[in-house]
Amino acid sequence: MGLPERSSGRPTAVLREPQTISERIGRAVDDAVRPVGEFFDGLSRQIASMVPWVQGSVDTRGVHYGKNARMVGSGLHLPPTGLGYKSTTSQRWGTGRMIRLIQYTGAYAHQQGLPDLEIRDISKEGGGRLAWYSKREKRWIGHSSHRIGLDADIRNFFKPAGTVWRKKGSKRWREQVYAFDTERNWLVLRGILQYRVSDRRGSPVQFVFTSQSNRNKLLAYARKNDPSLYREASRVLNVEPNHGGHFHVRLYN
Repeated sequence: MGLPERSSGRPTAVLREPQTISERIGRAVDDAVRPVGEFFDGLSRQIASMVPWVQGSVDTRGVHYGKNARMVGSGLHLPPTGLGYKSTTSQRWGTGRMIRLIQYTGAYAHQQGLPDLEIRDISKEGGGRLAWYSKREKRWIGHSSHRIGLDADIRNFFKPAGTVWRKKGSKRWREQVYAFDTERNWLVLRGILQYRVSDRRGSPVQFVFTSQSNRNKLLAYARKNDPSLYREASRVLNVEPNHGGHFHVRLYN
């Protein structure tokens, strides 16, 4: 027996109900997560409407990492202030996709009542090595990445966590100490994970580098308070040395 045909005469596939257990489970999972995806799509459109486009090149491509890696074109220059963020560094050049992510995340953080995000280094104009040689320390200081506009540092939030006694020689004094603010930093990560682009299915975020301690705290918080994003958070959160005070966001090329 042949397949049913349209008026054009070309055969069309016959839709069938899932028969195997795995097919039925897959259909049930799709039905369960579809409302979550629709919610985030709507929220993304709502926040995106609050954020103005940056003027400049619309080229969002990069190149592969390497010794002489650079951006395609000059990239876009993030304004020093915007809705929900601020930045004092001059190294604010990135691909359109990265600049848009920062603006989106800042707008989301603002909507959640957070203080302005502090944006640190992205890339220099045109890309290339973002480091300098210290004669005193006799070594290069700076970033091994941040070359092609697909990396950006966002400072973490910290909260007071009591005081400790310090001692130097005969002098003793009390000093305020601070702890990683898991709840507020989760909201920042949530904004990062919700960002979407039209030409990619799923999140364009490849990694968010942080410390092991911070990663553990964020995933424990997500598992308890935001389980729908737990799997995505566990995918992107990666541990790197010297990343205990900021999120280092890297996008797919």
